[in-house]
Amino acid sequence: MPKDPVSTRGEWVERSEFSGRKSFGYFTCNNGSCSGKNWVSAHAFRQYKQACKSCKRYTFATYLWVNLEERDESRVKGDDEKPHCKWLCEACKRGVCRR
Repeated sequence: MPKDPVSTRGEWVERSEFSGRKSFGYFTCNNGSCSGKNWVSAHAFRQYKQACKSCKRYTFATYLWVNLEERDESRVKGDDEKPHCKWLCEACKRGVCRR
């Protein structure tokens, strides 16, 4: 199981169990050339994929993060300042991700 992405209480759930719109996502590339490469994204959607930086193959998140308490609004704004690779985000390409 991946390390918790935020300091608030929460838990990782399988993508099929996630009922929210957007969250942190844990991805694993299954392509033969970089099989097993993992990454966490703060901009993961249940119904959209992200591409591996190495091989550019798209994959769904394996796990998504469910917050069990409210997040501090200053923390949310800080997340938006971090870089987001729009060219690797299927939700960006479809105009859903507003990063």
